[in-house]
Amino acid sequence: MSKSVLVVGAGGVGLVFAGLLARSSAATVSIHARSNYQDIVANNNQISVKRRDIPTESFVYTPHRVFSAADDKLDTKYDGEPFDYVVVAAKSLGTTALSGLDRYIDKSKTVMFLFQNGIEIEKPYLKAYPGVPLASAVVKVSVSLTAPIEVTFFTGFLTVEYGVVSDGGAPDAVAQRVREFGEMCDNAGIKHIPSPDIIKARWEKLLWNGTFNTLCAILDMPTIGILESGTESLARQVMAEIWEVAEKILGPGKWLPREHIETVFEFTKDRVPPSFLPSTLQDVRRGTPIEIEAIVGNLIRAAEEVNVPVPTVKVIYALLQGVNYRITHKNQL
Repeated sequence: MSKSVLVVGAGGVGLVFAGLLARSSAATVSIHARSNYQDIVANNNQISVKRRDIPTESFVYTPHRVFSAADDKLDTKYDGEPFDYVVVAAKSLGTTALSGLDRYIDKSKTVMFLFQNGIEIEKPYLKAYPGVPLASAVVKVSVSLTAPIEVTFFTGFLTVEYGVVSDGGAPDAVAQRVREFGEMCDNAGIKHIPSPDIIKARWEKLLWNGTFNTLCAILDMPTIGILESGTESLARQVMAEIWEVAEKILGPGKWLPREHIETVFEFTKDRVPPSFLPSTLQDVRRGTPIEIEAIVGNLIRAAEEVNVPVPTVKVIYALLQGVNYRITHKNQL
């Protein structure tokens, strides 16, 4: 029997993940949208996934249902069965969880997956949805929301690394459901990696996000600009501070060697398409607020707890707050 999946967040990651599942019939997929809900509905719920590398593999899909985030604030009752999986791919708020999702969840059936960026993002969800099995996931993909109903998939590369954070008191049942999630990904051609240490995996991704997502948003240019404009030394300093916090928190024997920083830069130079825009830069150019707390705010708070100085990261944090202020007050400046 096909599993039911609700993807919360109709941005690039959410729409590509949902599309690959829907195209393969690996699951019955619904989408929970915010700012582009009306656009999706106006297009008869059809969403386009364009492959930049292999245009002939582009496709269009139609989700089973499309929900509006505005409905979560209403007293109306959701008229369907609880979903097997609720995948939260919306922008991370960092210090709070998305509200209203309990209407789609049954603690005995549903596993919630967090596909969001940042660190320390699990605690708000554990508090907001007590007893709901929770898995945290690190998603690696080159994708851009190029129109409200169109997402560009640059390389066809999508990897989901995940680990259970809370089994809701039913470890055997949740382990089985998580295995079935992996089988569902296999059927859709999505690479998946069960992680023995998802917290470490989140810190590893933060090395890139905390450096390139932030600087690209501040400077309003893609990663190639960071590498060619004379800003690389600043990027290396930011990454080094992130590395030092992670080493202190995880321990020298459990964290990556310092040389891994060079590996990240080489990967960015060799594998990240020059035309690719990190998600925060996409937000800046669309004029929507960017993720700050999950990526940088939580990093600074973690650094303070273990007494690791992060002066460069604090400057980045202040500049990002300025970027968000400019975006949210654009009609007043």
